[in-house]
Amino acid sequence: MPILTKSRYWTRCLERRKLKNCNGRSTKWWWRMTIYRASFIYHIPRKTLERRLKQNNYIKGPMGPSLTLGTENEKRLSKHIKDMQLRGFPLTIDDLRTISFKFAEQLGNKHRFNIEPEKAGYDWMHMFLKRNSDISLRKSEGVSYARSQGMNKAEVDAYFEMLERILSDNDLINKLGHIYNMDESGLQLNNRPGHVLAEKGSKAYR
Repeated sequence: MPILTKSRYWTRCLERRKLKNCNGRSTKWWWRMTIYRASFIYHIPRKTLERRLKQNNYIKGPMGPSLTLGTENEKRLSKHIKDMQLRGFPLTIDDLRTISFKFAEQLGNKHRFNIEPEKAGYDWMHMFLKRNSDISLRKSEGVSYARSQGMNKAEVDAYFEMLERILSDNDLINKLGHIYNMDESGLQLNNRPGHVLAEKGSKAYR
């Protein structure tokens, strides 16, 4: 039998709702017990039992500090990473750290990110990827000039289908003034591939 820590033992007791036995609501007489006896049997502090019974709270909450961005905002950030990948612009590690810092600043949340480089820490990034296991770090593909010249009709059609979908989703089809052209003079013909963030199971990431 695996060793149970105090936290895991409390969680198991709370999930099984055995603490309800302390308030005498059980129909079986042998399950009715005092708080002192329940504290001794389940190895839970008496004050903890009294507080939870008073609040009618039998659910064990997560340990440690709360998330810097919050659960919902982390879901939004995860969706943004996937959207950027689908559009052909996957984010790098530095991109994620920079965006996370700016996101926390806009939300006004207290954080312990690096103020001077204005980036989230590597520890936070690794924990974020651990919480969002559907995102992985992959090595991007280098696109050479010769390969770009080998585009076929299927690839071009797929690109314009994606472009039409993005314009429709953002209501930009009849708003051409909101679409900006990028100067291509600064684009490299043969870039050195690095590591980018992509959804697990996806194949297109560059």
